[in-house]
Amino acid sequence: MPPQRSDKKRKLIEQEGRLSLAIQAIKNGKYPSAAAAARSFEIPVSTLKARINGRESATEKRHNRFIFTEIEEGSIEKWLLDMDSRGAALTLPMLRDMANLLLYARKTTPSTVGNHWPAEFIKRRPNLSTRLSRKYDYQRALSEDPRIIEPWFDLVQRTIEKWGIASDDIFNFDESGFAIGIRATQKIITSAEYHGKRALLQAGNP
Repeated sequence: MPPQRSDKKRKLIEQEGRLSLAIQAIKNGKYPSAAAAARSFEIPVSTLKARINGRESATEKRHNRFIFTEIEEGSIEKWLLDMDSRGAALTLPMLRDMANLLLYARKTTPSTVGNHWPAEFIKRRPNLSTRLSRKYDYQRALSEDPRIIEPWFDLVQRTIEKWGIASDDIFNFDESGFAIGIRATQKIITSAEYHGKRALLQAGNP
């Protein structure tokens, strides 16, 4: 179950909404003073006055602090979780490379993320975590009990049916180069709901 938004964060968001409404009401002449508007909207008069005098809102602060919008970060998180669910979780350097590609496509500044951006991104996304991987080799998979690996093939079949994937568009790991060259043990990005080392499917010699 995804972590619930904290009460503190929810209250801050609600107050932000009331602040915006109060400022608009003052501009429209509905209140004679900031104090009157603050009482009506149940917000601190000092905060309202500071906002009227130009203090940044929480949303504006976030825009200046973070490179990507909340929607963009949410899409990145969804992509990371999707890759993890396929047994192909990404590393922090891979996440940094992907973020730099997005910024390059934007053609805006900054053009690259900092070295610490991937780790900071994971920290502020409660659904994500990093942990050490353990290689799950192709040859080992072949020798496993079919009952153990059957759920994985069921997932593949459901994915094919869900997205209407044609057989010509299906490749094995060797053909696609998807997981070749991955070290046996490394830090990867996974769902926060998992504990311990995560299996990382890696191509082996057929």
